[in-house]
Amino acid sequence: MNILIVDDTKYQLSLYRMYLEKQGHTITEASDGEAALELNWTLFDVVVMDLLMPKMNGDEVARKSIEKWGHRVPPILIFTALDNNVIQQLTLRLPPGVKVFQKGGTKDEVLAMIDEAVNATATAIAYSGS
Repeated sequence: MNILIVDDTKYQLSLYRMYLEKQGHTITEASDGEAALELNWTLFDVVVMDLLMPKMNGDEVARKSIEKWGHRVPPILIFTALDNNVIQQLTLRLPPGVKVFQKGGTKDEVLAMIDEAVNATATAIAYSGS
């Protein structure tokens, strides 16, 4: 898979890169939301990003990417250290295809979340006949 990782923390970027490259995925990094929006999101199978970033938060990046690319936007997974109450409130305001998760999961949990998001989208596309 081609995966876009958007995070302002170098440690988090390198951690995701390590997890995902070992699984054979191709990684593109962006250090903030503005840089991410300059990329062609239709080239990616999934986008993994941080919620709280300078310049533009992950939820705003998700909305702008959907405005820009429409239905061609890949699944978007936003990770945050904020508590579950904030995650639940944020999830209600986000468009379909954008999922919010708590940071701190194991490598296997993160990989499973990414696989699940991509597989759910592939199933929906196959079902709709697109």
